[in-house]
Amino acid sequence: MAVDHFKIVTIQIAPGQILNVTSTRQVAELLTGSWPPQARGEAYNAAVETCMDHFEGKKSGDNVRSAFIEAAKDARIFLWEGTNGGWVEK
Repeated sequence: MAVDHFKIVTIQIAPGQILNVTSTRQVAELLTGSWPPQARGEAYNAAVETCMDHFEGKKSGDNVRSAFIEAAKDARIFLWEGTNGGWVEK
C-alpha cells in the first residue's frame, strides 16, 4: 500500500464542528460511515473507488485527497484545501 497520509483537508461536518482529514483511512471511514446520503453521487463514488485503489497500491494518497476534495465540494461541505488560501464552497 502507498503512503496513507496526505496534506490536511479541513471540513465542517456540522455547524461548529471542524474535522482535519489527513489519511486515506479517515476518508474511507467518512465516506462509508457518515457521508450524507443525498451526496452520494459521481464524486462520492469516484472517491470511494480511489480509496479502494489506494489500498490496493494503485493510487497515491494525493489521488485520494483530490478525490475527497471533489466529493466534499459536491456534498456542499465547506473545506480548507491548504493551497488556495481560504475556504471554498462549490
